[in-house]
Amino acid sequence: MLSRIPHRLFLALLWAALTFVSLFIRPLFPIDETRYAAVAWEMWCRNDFLVPYLNGETYSHKPPLLFWLMQLSWWLLGVNDWSLRVIAPMFSLASLYLSAAVAGMLWPERRDIAALSPYILLGSFFWMIYGTLTMFDIMLSFFALLGIYALSIMARKGVSFKRSLLLGFAIGGGLLTKGPVILLHILPLALSAPWLLKPLPIGFNRKQWYLALLLAIIIGAALALSWAIPAGFAGGEAYRKAIFLGQTSGRIVDSFAHKLPWWWYFELLPIILLPWILIKPFWTGLAKLKKDDFGCRFCMLWALPVFVAFSLVSGKRIHYLLPLLPAVALLLAWALTQNSEVNGRRSLIGVILIYGLLGLILSCLTWLNTLYSWKVELNSLSSFWGLALVLIAVF
Repeated sequence: MLSRIPHRLFLALLWAALTFVSLFIRPLFPIDETRYAAVAWEMWCRNDFLVPYLNGETYSHKPPLLFWLMQLSWWLLGVNDWSLRVIAPMFSLASLYLSAAVAGMLWPERRDIAALSPYILLGSFFWMIYGTLTMFDIMLSFFALLGIYALSIMARKGVSFKRSLLLGFAIGGGLLTKGPVILLHILPLALSAPWLLKPLPIGFNRKQWYLALLLAIIIGAALALSWAIPAGFAGGEAYRKAIFLGQTSGRIVDSFAHKLPWWWYFELLPIILLPWILIKPFWTGLAKLKKDDFGCRFCMLWALPVFVAFSLVSGKRIHYLLPLLPAVALLLAWALTQNSEVNGRRSLIGVILIYGLLGLILSCLTWLNTLYSWKVELNSLSSFWGLALVLIAVF
């Protein structure tokens, strides 16, 4: 029966089920989710949609696009605490379909890669956790992926004004979502593609490519400045300096928060790659990656320079790497399709053992905590979650 459902519809149904469970079993998480909801509420109460405020003071830490979308959800559905929580998951769903579109552009002759990549992305522990959090990173991931999609079309079919316009819209959306960091996700690939990608379209012209890139940056900057300039005047000098200089330069030079060593992201790679790192086809497919394959080289030029840059930047948070996960999903989809003989049951042994062991630990944790008095907070943990994981492993 499931085989009769179109895979695009099945993807949406799977996303909806996972999203519903996540949003149903938890409230807004402090500190980030509750803070952003508070900013949106204060914007609503003030009826001021130009300058965000928090506790009566201008809030310069983030641009306003997420807050605007919260206002839109309340305007359409009334003030509530659930519609604003659907915004990030909707961008997650759009990113799933967009990742398939990028895969189809990179490997036009391989439909299996385009069909598989969104499921790998959705099934990633890292993506699914942050895909339902009311934060800026899933939105940023969408706009970064949209920019990458525009670049993939330009690299495959050539430069045009419409494609520059699409890239400019992606840059502008990213700027209004989380500031200039969107350029870090797009420019390394955009600048290196004419030199390191092969084969490029017949008649490809590097000068036209870079002029199109410059036009896209101007369009994106114009979109962002159409808010930032009037907001800077309305918010005062301190707010103006903060939105134009303070946040980005502070994180790059010497972070005022989240300052961590350069190797910190390398420690987190096993967590970021869960659960795929636990299956054998991940490793066998990884060994088959080809640098001369157009799609593989494209994804590596997309992800590796940005990962290195984030490692060198002072301020670090795990969700800063979220926009890079679609590139990993595409590479993993390519790698898995190279394994012509994959035993599905045997390949899942690692995942089964991890789920079963974790379930047993969670099931016994409350009882053990009663005996040894480790932490009072553990007494509130229900053994149901551990039993649920054991049942999943058995299933």
